Amino acid sequence: MGHVLENPETWVLVAFVIFVALVSKKAWSFITTSLDERGRRIGAELEEAARLREDAQSLLSEYQRDHRGLEQEIARTLERAREERDSLISVAEGRLANQLALKEAQAEQNLLHAEAKIIEEIRSKASDFTIMAARELIGRKTDSEKSSALIDKAINEVGEKLSARGQ
Repeated sequence: MGHVLENPETWVLVAFVIFVALVSKKAWSFITTSLDERGRRIGAELEEAARLREDAQSLLSEYQRDHRGLEQEIARTLERAREERDSLISVAEGRLANQLALKEAQAEQNLLHAEAKIIEEIRSKASDFTIMAARELIGRKTDSEKSSALIDKAINEVGEKLSARGQ
């Protein structure tokens, strides 16, 4: 053992071990303090991350509620728009039907009026023709006094018949 103590490498080793022991105590407290501080920072960051995650989760659920609310509002608005459209279509169809009925009635009235006018013209022409034909026939076959009486009688009869038909 004597020569171990005389060996300079042994003393370097001993000095190194003492140095490491002294420095390790200081280094140990520095390392533990640094690690503790880092652990606190990491813990704070984790707490902040958890708080941010909860806030994000809260915002997400709020946005989802708002989204569902908006979807429901959109659905209600679309339904009201469809109902209003159907109502407007019904009103427009009713107005159109009324206008068509009115136009049809006016056309019918115009046709009846034109028909009555044409019938009246035909009767007038027929009576004029009948009177003319009667005068011609009577004038050929009878004398003028008799023919005038017969013509007047025929005119009255034709007028009465036309009046009776017109009613």
